[in-house]
Formats: sequence, C-alpha cells, structure tokens
Amino acid sequence: MEKKPEPASTDDLTGGKPSPGSAGLRRGDTIGRYVILAELGEDGPGGIYKAFDPDMDRQIALKLLRIQISEDQEYQLEEARDRLLRGAQALAKLSHPNVVSAYDVGTISDYVFVAMELVEGKTLREWIEDLSPSQNEAIAALQAAGHGIAAAHEAGLIHCDIKPDNVIVGNDGRVQVLGFGLARLASRDKKRAQDRQTQSQELGPLTEEIVREFSVQQHLRDPATPIEAIGGEPGYMSPEQYFGQEMDEKSDQFAFCATLYFALYRKPAFSGASLAERTAKILHGQVDEPPLHPRVPTHLRRAMMRGLSADPQDRFGAIEDLLSEMARNPHPVRRRLLWVTGMA
Repeated sequence: MEKKPEPASTDDLTGGKPSPGSAGLRRGDTIGRYVILAELGEDGPGGIYKAFDPDMDRQIALKLLRIQISEDQEYQLEEARDRLLRGAQALAKLSHPNVVSAYDVGTISDYVFVAMELVEGKTLREWIEDLSPSQNEAIAALQAAGHGIAAAHEAGLIHCDIKPDNVIVGNDGRVQVLGFGLARLASRDKKRAQDRQTQSQELGPLTEEIVREFSVQQHLRDPATPIEAIGGEPGYMSPEQYFGQEMDEKSDQFAFCATLYFALYRKPAFSGASLAERTAKILHGQVDEPPLHPRVPTHLRRAMMRGLSADPQDRFGAIEDLLSEMARNPHPVRRRLLWVTGMA
C-alpha cells in the first residue's frame, strides 16, 4: 500500500488560479476524504486525478466537474450543481461490466466530484494506434462499449461525450466506457424532440456563416450559451449537439458510430481543412466515403452509416437495435444458399 501523503489545503479550488481544464490540485491536496496522488489528465472542465481513499484503503480515479456559468445566465449555480450531482448519483447506481464503476459523489466549492474505479490500460485510440488490433478485435471492443452505453441509457443517462478517448481497454482485456463528466439525465419529453426537429428544418441551407455561428468553438466563447450546449469533441458530436439542442440516446448513437468508423478505418468519419468545413459535413450528413481496405462487412457498414445520419429520425430507434445489427452474421445464410445452388 502506498503511504498516505500528508493532507493539504484545497486553496486551488477556492481561490487559486488553476490551469485551463484543470482544478490545479497537487499531490497531497484533499477533496473530502480523498488524497490527491497525481493528475491523470485534463478531462473536461475540472480534470481527473489519481487519488487515495483511506477509508477503503485503495487507489481511485477522482473526476472533478467545474460548474461554468456566467452571471447573466438563467441557470443559477445551485441549479447547475444539483443537475450535475443528480447525473453523477445516477452513474453511481449504474453497475455494468462495460462501464467504469462510480463509488461516491459530492460537491466542494463550485465543483462536483465523482470517485471512480481506477482502470489500468489504454484508451481505444491508444489501443488502435499502438497495437493495431484486427478488424474482429476492434468490432468486439466497440460491441462491448456499446453494451455499456446501452446500460447507461436504460438507467436514464445520456453520455454526451462518446469518443475513442472515452473508451478504455484494460490490461485485463475488459472494455469499459468512461468520461461521463458531461452525462445528464435523459429527457422523456417528446415535445422537446419535436421542437428540436422543427428548429432544424427552419434553419434552411447550412452556409459557412451558420456553421461558424453554431460551431462548438462559438459555444465555448459565448458566455451566454446555456451550460447544456457545451461539451463533446468536434468530429464525434451529433448535429443536434452542435446546435445546442436537447440530446437523447440517438445523439450518443451518432457519436458511437463515429467512434466505430475510427476503429474500423483508423481515420475520422468527417474530414476537412477547418473546423467549419468538418462541421458543415456533419450537419449535412456527408460522411467520408470509407476506403476499400480494410474490407468491412456490408451489413456492418450500412448500420454504421445509418447511425451517422444527420437527422436523428433516420438513425436506429435505440442503440440495442444497432448492436443487434452489428452482431448479425450473414455468412451462414450465404453458405446455405451456395450449397442449395450447388445441389441444383
């Protein structure tokens, strides 16, 4: 067991000047009962740290989510904190082998923290780039991650930030989804979904000016942008996320298929010389034509392209339907037909 460092203050949380994307915590600082050991990365507004839990005598991953709102917004600090806390609590109740376990949630200053399982391994991006897995191995990894996302949807959680860096392949071979920092409780209000579709239709032709206006960079620059509109990574965000509209399970499905595309072809689904150009392709549903090699089964390619549809109504009804299509094996049927033809 690693020796517990001496506790320190949390001045960086309450009055310091943390670096962008980080809470500025140092080894020995404490968050509640958790003692910071090292920074693992800048994962959203707050960061993620390796920490020690003295009560359970184990090392954990501690994710901090900073509540970023401006004074002129209608969202008050307490309301935003409660929303993030409810999402974190829902995650803590979710138990699935393909989802990184959450042990505890809490708040400090203008942060919500989540104590999670510490997983040793590589992100999906690192796993693919460093180890070059076979096509079947990549498909199996995405299917496992998809089952974790489906479990989150069943629990009423929308991930909102699915990408290759938020899927981890553990040293034990287990595939798990992490990065639920932007997750929120799903809205079951069908009227909101209808309003979203109407709003998209009213936008008309998507010009470069519209793309720049609604790009994620504009959302991050504009302090009046609602907190729900911020988050995600360009290239994996659904069209509705770019427009700051209500997201649902189908938004996660889009990001999952963009991740699947990367896993299969080792390249993004939407290329372009600039963010505006890539965003325009996403909003128009202009997926890059997949290369001829490696050869991907037709049924899998069609399922992936359907999940990348710009209009949510054109995607699968649920990610479980997409996973069922991915698992379908047409070869036995094909062999049977060849056998019958040969006999004839």
